[in-house]
Amino acid sequence: MTGRVLILTIVVLMTSVYAKRSRKLEDVACKPTDFYYDFTECDAGGGRWRVAIPSSVGCEGINPIIPPKRLDECFKSCEAGQFLNLETTECEECEPGSYSLGGGLRFDEWEPLPVGFKVQVEKFRSVFSSFGRQHLDVNCSKWGWRSKGDVILSQGGPCVATLLYSADLVKPGSLKFTYQYSDDSVLFQFQANSDQCESLREAEGSRWPPLTGEGVWRTEEIALRTGHNLFQWKTMGIDSHRPKPVLLKKIEIEGVGFTSSCLPCPGGTWNGDPGAKECKLCAKNTFTHRNSTKCSACGVDEYSEAGSSSCKQRPLCSASDFYQINTPCNSQNQTRILYKWVEPKICLAGLGSKELPPPSQYTECPPCNPGTEYRDGRCIPCSGNTFSDGLTPCRECPANTAPDTSHHLTQWYAWPDNIHSTCISPEDTGCNQSPAWQLNGDHVRSGKGHADWVYLVMTLTVDGFRGIGGIINGQLIEVGRLIFTFEMTCFHDCELLLMQGTTTKNATVIQRWVGSQRRQEFAHPILKNDSYSFSWAFQKVAWDAATSDGNLKDSWVNPGSPWSRDTTDDETVVKIYVINVTNSIDGGASSCVQCQDGFIYSKNLANANQKGSCITCSPGHFRATVKRTENETRKSGSPATAVKCLPCPKNSVTVGPFATNCTYCGPALISKDGLTCSTDCLIQMSGYSYDLRPLKGFHTVRGTPLFTSSGTQYYHAYNISYCTDEKAQCYKNVSLPRGFESQAQNPKVEALICQSTIFPPAVGMGLESGSYGDTGPLMPLSTHAGSLGDHLIGISHSPSLLGLSVAHAIQEHLEFPHQFHFFYSTSEPTPACGKGRSTTITFRCRMPTTSWTGIRLEDADIKIPEKCPDATCDGCNYHFIWETPFACHVCSEDELTIVRGECKEGLQEIHYLSSPNSLCLLKQNSSWPRSTKCTNHLPFVVEVAIELAIALTILLSVLLLCFWRRHRKLEYKYMKLVASGTSHSDGISHNSGESHHERDMLPVAESCALDPDDDLDEEENLYSNDRHGSQRQRSSQIKEVSFYSDNTLKNLVSKFSVFNKIKALKRKEDPNNLEIMNLTDKEALT
Repeated sequence: MTGRVLILTIVVLMTSVYAKRSRKLEDVACKPTDFYYDFTECDAGGGRWRVAIPSSVGCEGINPIIPPKRLDECFKSCEAGQFLNLETTECEECEPGSYSLGGGLRFDEWEPLPVGFKVQVEKFRSVFSSFGRQHLDVNCSKWGWRSKGDVILSQGGPCVATLLYSADLVKPGSLKFTYQYSDDSVLFQFQANSDQCESLREAEGSRWPPLTGEGVWRTEEIALRTGHNLFQWKTMGIDSHRPKPVLLKKIEIEGVGFTSSCLPCPGGTWNGDPGAKECKLCAKNTFTHRNSTKCSACGVDEYSEAGSSSCKQRPLCSASDFYQINTPCNSQNQTRILYKWVEPKICLAGLGSKELPPPSQYTECPPCNPGTEYRDGRCIPCSGNTFSDGLTPCRECPANTAPDTSHHLTQWYAWPDNIHSTCISPEDTGCNQSPAWQLNGDHVRSGKGHADWVYLVMTLTVDGFRGIGGIINGQLIEVGRLIFTFEMTCFHDCELLLMQGTTTKNATVIQRWVGSQRRQEFAHPILKNDSYSFSWAFQKVAWDAATSDGNLKDSWVNPGSPWSRDTTDDETVVKIYVINVTNSIDGGASSCVQCQDGFIYSKNLANANQKGSCITCSPGHFRATVKRTENETRKSGSPATAVKCLPCPKNSVTVGPFATNCTYCGPALISKDGLTCSTDCLIQMSGYSYDLRPLKGFHTVRGTPLFTSSGTQYYHAYNISYCTDEKAQCYKNVSLPRGFESQAQNPKVEALICQSTIFPPAVGMGLESGSYGDTGPLMPLSTHAGSLGDHLIGISHSPSLLGLSVAHAIQEHLEFPHQFHFFYSTSEPTPACGKGRSTTITFRCRMPTTSWTGIRLEDADIKIPEKCPDATCDGCNYHFIWETPFACHVCSEDELTIVRGECKEGLQEIHYLSSPNSLCLLKQNSSWPRSTKCTNHLPFVVEVAIELAIALTILLSVLLLCFWRRHRKLEYKYMKLVASGTSHSDGISHNSGESHHERDMLPVAESCALDPDDDLDEEENLYSNDRHGSQRQRSSQIKEVSFYSDNTLKNLVSKFSVFNKIKALKRKEDPNNLEIMNLTDKEALT
């Protein structure tokens, strides 16, 4: 019994263990949902396999087994509205509430950042930025692309922000991105690269997307190649003020092959039909959640805007939900106040709500603004020689006065004709139907009911000013002034911008205020006569407060519901009380001003009491009082003095039409028209003259190539206009729409010296791949053009002039006078340079490479100081060095070497050469004589021949004299020998017959005369010794010369006896000549 029980127990235990093991095996077995599908690489047969790959490693086996499936094509794709079912490998339609692009991808929801996208940031250096921040440790992690609802945005800032995405295309496709780009102080760049990191030529046309304007969306489309593609969207901030961000709304990629699932419709959209390729937007006051097939209506006490994913509670009506307006004045000059709801109206009436106030009673119309009068139901500016204080009609100015026209706005009951307002939103929503700026009697305020992120803009236009303006001799000459009084109350970090634009330049920021501001007055000088537009732009939530810190209002997080009413409409507001633009040519006069010096211009000078306007002189002339002659005064009955317009003295200019004197130009400058100061490149300075006319024209200086850490290349270009009537031009083509790249249509800056940032056409292309100003797909892109010098202040040897200074590294390079400086200035302020910017060009004398007579323009070289590698060390003051032989002073007469040339036709040319040790430029002076009369009329060749003949004659004469003296000495010695021989034969004995015969053959001297120059002393001593010495001595003397035979001596003497030959010839030629008798030996002794 016990054994059976034991066996039964063992069986039960074994059965239990087996059952538990079976249940465990069932739990770890793989299910079809534990696998995902993928395709193998395309094989040689033109197809590939679909295989199942386990996504988890915790299961074992599968039941049933999923076999591989072969596709006969390498690239399987479906149409839009379909997806590829990887299990069946067939295309199927999307279900309602979803959509598909077929063989593409779409990204239009950016929070959170879609899978596959990456954001990178890097530092960016620019001379246009506030220079102080370049040397600080900028935290780039606070900048970059940020997801904000249905957009992704980047503000630029001091860093380069890059949004990256890569896609593998199985067939040629395309990329589309929809963006908004409204602020050119941010550079926006798109780049597409292949798997070899090569820039795609197809993307070059969209490399720099053009500006779109506020609230305007633009779509760029780029053709793509098969293979791996990398896409980059970059923003780079190049200014120090807070710019408007670049927004990306949607990105679509075609050609990725297939999509294995449909995308659900995002919140606020719906689709009720299968096979949809896009979703529809929900209407106003309806909403949907994600993956919806229809929209649901909001409740009675709720509201929503189009495309909302939820509804919001309607608030109770308050004072923020309505605004007031003044009705036009009626025929009885009466008006009243009306109140209107902010549209669209979303507030609810109920317990505790604010009711819309009823219209007020009719009251007398408020006064017009100064300088205007009430006429035809509106205030109209006074015209002509009239004025008004706004309370009375316009009346004529008194004698000796003139109207002082301006735009003086103090009453805000009706809009003047030259002011308009608008609301600008980066989104399709945000601006409602109420005014952007609202009139409020004694002030104008920012409008109610608009979203916090929009810009509320009010613009005042001015046609021009009276006067010229500019900078003369370092003095700022204003043509007018903008003055306004305002205050700001901010619940958040709101911002007010004052912007200025002209007919030749886009609007630029003059001043900005952030946060609450007490009531204050701000004045802005106008230094150039032009047509202007002044704009005030107010934003309740600043862009960088939204992007840098990440603290945004709820309306930012959900742009689909921007109409939330909170305290910002009451607590975040800007109010402007007074706006006054002085000295304008349009507008009206609130008063009349006395004519300068009390003189008038009358049509009939005989009538001194006739009313007229102050005399105005033409440009280049000034008002002067002159005395009339007695006859003119007696005949016309006019006053003894008269006002006339006289031309300005040499090198001076006028500063306005009523000027009573002229202002002299800066050092070494001249004025040709009495309006502007310039130079003709013939400079007289400190007793030295310089001639720089060969350098006349336009010159370009290229800064050092710069690179961001990712390899983006750029450099700064500087254009200089030197000694020309035309100004240099710097273009800005980076933000132009397609088809507007020609220079004639480019936004440009004109100045004596201007700058711009240049980006080469493509990565991998050098700087020479395109020239500045070229057009075409490979032209260099330029941006942020700005002026570095509108006016030439002066020229000086001194390193400082009127507050402008040359960089210290340049000042002590060369000594006076081989270095001088040009000083330029522009008064236009920038956010980084509140007082404007300046430029100095230092000219240095440099020896020519060949000679002074062969100077070429290639010898001139414009350099950038080594310590300021990008021409500036602080971002506001720029420096250039121009080394050229033309910077050497012109040689004076003391530094010349005069060379006289050949005499031709009685005139002798005079040539001037610079002295070897003088570093000066040789220039012909008109006062220097170029030729003079010859002192010798013989030609130069003849003079040389005569001089040579005289020298040869002297040489021959000296030789003849030497030979003659030699002959006389030999002849004399011969005679002495003969005499000695004769005396010896007589005193002792006669020799043999042969001896006598030889003696008789010796020549006989023709003369016994002695030349006074002969040395006779030696001979006399000889004779004395012969007379008083012994016979042995005389015999020894005869023996010393006895070895000469008579014939030998005769022949020797005959060779040197030139005169004997001459005499013999004369005897033969002239038979009448007396015959000279040869003496015998004895006769010669006697």
